[in-house]
Amino acid sequence: MDIASAPAHTYVLYGNDDFSRKVFLDDLRRQLGMPEVVDANTTVLKGQGLTLELVRDACSAMPFLADRRLVMVEGLLRQHDEPQGTRGRGRASRQAREGLAQWEGLGAAVASLPPTTLLVFLEERLQKSNPLFQAIKGAVQVVEFAMPQGDALRRWIQRRAGEAGIALSPGAIGLLMDFVGGDLWALSGELDKLALYAGDRTVEERDVEALVARTREASIFQAVDAALVGQPGRAMRLFASLRQDATASYVVIMLARQLRFVLVAQDLLRQGVPGKELGKRLGLADFATRTVQEQARRHPAERVASMYRLLLEADMAMKTGELEDQLALETLVAELARSPTRGASR
Repeated sequence: MDIASAPAHTYVLYGNDDFSRKVFLDDLRRQLGMPEVVDANTTVLKGQGLTLELVRDACSAMPFLADRRLVMVEGLLRQHDEPQGTRGRGRASRQAREGLAQWEGLGAAVASLPPTTLLVFLEERLQKSNPLFQAIKGAVQVVEFAMPQGDALRRWIQRRAGEAGIALSPGAIGLLMDFVGGDLWALSGELDKLALYAGDRTVEERDVEALVARTREASIFQAVDAALVGQPGRAMRLFASLRQDATASYVVIMLARQLRFVLVAQDLLRQGVPGKELGKRLGLADFATRTVQEQARRHPAERVASMYRLLLEADMAMKTGELEDQLALETLVAELARSPTRGASR
């Protein structure tokens, strides 16, 4: 992440990679001075109900026994996103203009920050056409934290492994990606454990298999995702891993459960249910909710429904003895990982 050309103390941070964002913020906190005074020199302002005067006051305060102060403003910009849809557009636009008028002068305030203040705007998403963002963009460094995927995720693992003092073989990296996926918090923890386990030698696939936690639920998330995006090789490895710890029929039941979560999540998202409420409705933990939500948004409902029908067919074939369990599971994997077009047309 290149911030060499950034203003010294003003940032807009956004994106769904909360791990890397925390690392970035931790680096900023270290600029405040001794660890004992960091909390006393950190101010967090919530966007709801916030005023320009409160932001100015927080930014103009002098640091206490420290070199700098950190002011974090959470969720302010998104309140001024341009309204979507056509219903009530005139009224919404008028309200938006009135709300924006209250923040006239924010750009000048940001541009004239005292050198002792670090100001950070934190957003989950950033609408680049947002008028309030447009007013400050010339005075801030914008940094996106997007969850790495594919080669980017492989490079992240290599870099994080280097920081942990270990080297991983290409096969070990691939297996780690299969088992853990893109959850950087989990990957970081597993790499720390592998560093203690392997010592000075290169981490191999057998080390990942022996040490990395592979809960059935996490493996099922990854197996479903591999099938949804049409990756038969990766899907086969993940299904084989699941098969080591459970019967074929149990694997099918858990996969059907995961796909049912995705279908329900798609329906809830169409109803406008927010992400935080989604987990409560589904009864899932935060990581599981994020995974289901991502799958629900990324894959057509017709594709997911078609896969769900294939699972039911495989379950019936095993229960009636039409196919031996292992053969039924292998056939199912091949069917699931076909191209989305063929899979949907079955």
